[in-house]
Amino acid sequence: MMLSLSSVPSLVRPAYASGQLFISPASQPSLPMGSTFDVQVNVSSMDPFDTWDITVKTNASVIIPISISVTGNIFGSATEFTNCVNGVGTGCSISDTLGDAHSGATSSSGFPRSGSGLLFTITYQVVGGGLSYLSISPDSSSNTILFQGNQVFHGTSEAVYGTPSYTIVAQPAFLLVPVDSFSISFLTLTASPSFSGNVNVTASISPVVANGPTPLLDNLTHTGLTSVLVSLTPGGTNLATLNVTTTPSTPLQAFTVTLNATSGSLKHAIFVSVNVIPSFRLNASPTSLTILAGGSSTSSITLDSLAGFTGNVNVTATVLPPAPGLSISLKNASFTGSSVIVALSADGTNSATLNVTTTAATPAGFYGVFVTGTSGLLFRTAIVLVSVTFDFTMTHSAIAPSAFIAGGSATSTITLNSLGMIGTVTLATSVSPSAGAPSAVVGDSSSSGTSFVVNLTPGLVRTLTLTVSSTSSTAPGAYTVDVTATSGALTKSFQVSVTVSAIPTISSVTVSPTVTATVGQKVTVTVTVVNSGSVTANFTLRVKWGSVTVVEENETLGPGQTYPYRLSWDTTGSGAATNTVSAEIQQQSVWSSSGTGPSYTLAAASTPFFNTTTIAVIGAVVAAVILLSILLVLRRRRATSSA
Repeated sequence: MMLSLSSVPSLVRPAYASGQLFISPASQPSLPMGSTFDVQVNVSSMDPFDTWDITVKTNASVIIPISISVTGNIFGSATEFTNCVNGVGTGCSISDTLGDAHSGATSSSGFPRSGSGLLFTITYQVVGGGLSYLSISPDSSSNTILFQGNQVFHGTSEAVYGTPSYTIVAQPAFLLVPVDSFSISFLTLTASPSFSGNVNVTASISPVVANGPTPLLDNLTHTGLTSVLVSLTPGGTNLATLNVTTTPSTPLQAFTVTLNATSGSLKHAIFVSVNVIPSFRLNASPTSLTILAGGSSTSSITLDSLAGFTGNVNVTATVLPPAPGLSISLKNASFTGSSVIVALSADGTNSATLNVTTTAATPAGFYGVFVTGTSGLLFRTAIVLVSVTFDFTMTHSAIAPSAFIAGGSATSTITLNSLGMIGTVTLATSVSPSAGAPSAVVGDSSSSGTSFVVNLTPGLVRTLTLTVSSTSSTAPGAYTVDVTATSGALTKSFQVSVTVSAIPTISSVTVSPTVTATVGQKVTVTVTVVNSGSVTANFTLRVKWGSVTVVEENETLGPGQTYPYRLSWDTTGSGAATNTVSAEIQQQSVWSSSGTGPSYTLAAASTPFFNTTTIAVIGAVVAAVILLSILLVLRRRRATSSA
């Protein structure tokens, strides 16, 4: 993994060539003097190529090459242009010397080959005791694999004859380093069973040019050094890291890092090939966003071509850790979505926009948005830090009714909405002026009080009720109710105003006819009601004679009005008695008022002479007299007739 050197951490995927040039076997045990052995120079996972020109060097006091063979090579048939052993043979260069095996060949068919296979075989003879590395320098004069005249990038590894006190291996041994970036090769040092001590590893680069790459070494305790000490125990392994850094001005060319591992008189050198390639820079601005849960924000993603880079960059974004309601998207002139394609021309600039959106359910906290640009093997990432903050909102409905008669009440609905918040909110009420004031409480269906605690989680909506209540003893007047919600340093509040109106009164109760009436007679009771308050009064008006309600009506009286209500009392069915006439006005169980009238007598009605019984008796007597008269007349006529 390679980190960019921009102010915002950025990553570049390790751009290693897949092809490898290596010697097999990687190690050869010591043999008696005069013995011979073969090694093969092979390639693996190589891109297409049609030519090689390679020199293998040894310690000529230990082993020397005696022949080179291209039999069985990957081309099938190869045309050799160099077969130089110890500086003698065909196509030798001025640098070929004792201990060198220099082979060069091209495909006889002209067709390239790729993948894995044999290039050539070297036969060595043991000429002395000790240790010898079989190494291939990464510079182009000793290590060339071509396709149509162009270098095919690859890594190179060495082999060893004998048993070394320690070995050092670089993985990978070939680095593609984008400009304005760095690449890492991991160094593994391994001790033989008989070696123990410190190995000093140094790094140098060639050629040395202005703004060239810088090789730096790290171990477990030190970083950014040109040399590090690596401690080894018998048979043990330890690690170091090679970090090759470039700048935006580093030339696009090949370089070689020489790594020398020295312990006393022991010395071992390996090489890491470096090729600097065009790249792009990816930056975010701003690099940090602060968003209240439920809100959104943006960051501009800018891409710059470096060293003539040309191509499309696929820009994607990922947020960690994921959270409810937290979403991200990218947008440019051509695309909108989870990824966008940004086209870069040579040394040009282009951009996209990162949108970060939250909901009320997004928990407050810190999140990282990783914006990644990918083009082939190039891989850069900018990190945008997102701080989601929390809050809560409190809204309320208009209090209703805003004015009421003492004994009445009013309510308002309070809504609490958590914006990413986890915690408690305490609601408190107060009323001013406080003397003779109504009460104000907040709560839900289960409980309420002048102080009420609510638990909130992200996105939760809680509905509460503010209730302002009065009694008949509440002083009439205007009141202000304050409601404050507090959670830590967060405070929300609102005010509502209510007016408590005086209870209507009965100023007089009169009766007509006055003093007394006869049972069955209609009586008019006049009840004068005074509403001195500011609220229309709706009430039930009752007239009582003693404890008995004799008449009842529902009435309405506007504010500031006095009205005499005349009620008709049908006394039929009432018993003769003397009782006090009283009146009461009442609005359900909310408020009531009463007044007392005069003492009033209902007298029993007198019985008339000509009542129904008398008339019936008289009628019966008259009928009897008439009947007797008729009988006497008939008797007289009968007597006259007989005479």
